[in-house]
Amino acid sequence: MAIEHASIYENDGDSWFKIGQYPKKLQNTRIEKIVTTILGKMPKADTLKTITEDSHHYHIQVSGDIAYACVTDASFPMRISHKLLKEVIKDFEKNEPKNIGKFLKKYVKEYSDLSNDKLNQVNEKANKIHKDMQNTIDAALTRGDDIELLDTEGEELYEHSRQTFNRSRKIKRQLYIKMIVIISILVLLLLSCVGVAALVIFLLLCVVPSTRVGCFGES
Repeated sequence: MAIEHASIYENDGDSWFKIGQYPKKLQNTRIEKIVTTILGKMPKADTLKTITEDSHHYHIQVSGDIAYACVTDASFPMRISHKLLKEVIKDFEKNEPKNIGKFLKKYVKEYSDLSNDKLNQVNEKANKIHKDMQNTIDAALTRGDDIELLDTEGEELYEHSRQTFNRSRKIKRQLYIKMIVIISILVLLLLSCVGVAALVIFLLLCVVPSTRVGCFGES
């Protein structure tokens, strides 16, 4: 468990005394002694203090007459420990739980699981990508591959992709122009047909004697 200890203390005016903790029994009894020592040197005013001792981070937040402690191994993110303390203080002051051990257990379990932390998830993904890239390079070197050759091949692949894209755009542009030409021809043909039809009607009505009915004011 990355979070090894969480506890809450109250000040009676002269000293701090513990009112609850999780887990109930500590395998490392030195942790409680260090927490007590740090508390004895802290001002009563609202203060957050983090001390590293014996490969552990000791985070202690004083809020009025109440002090909140969280102890983790040195590899555990401080940001998450501070977030835990903030949430514990907010919940404790609002609800004043009677079973403090059970109350702290909920937060210790939740915040010990780093998969719940979005920023940590992003960092893990970034580290995995970096590790995969390094493994790929190491494997290439082990096989005797030339890194410069791999880089050249990558550039050639990029250039080929770029040329393919440009050709695709050129073909689309040519097809678009052909489509405009065809439509223009069809429109001209349609207008020509309309013009021929109009001419035939004019001839029938105004020129051909057998069908002439009179035009331009003739009677």
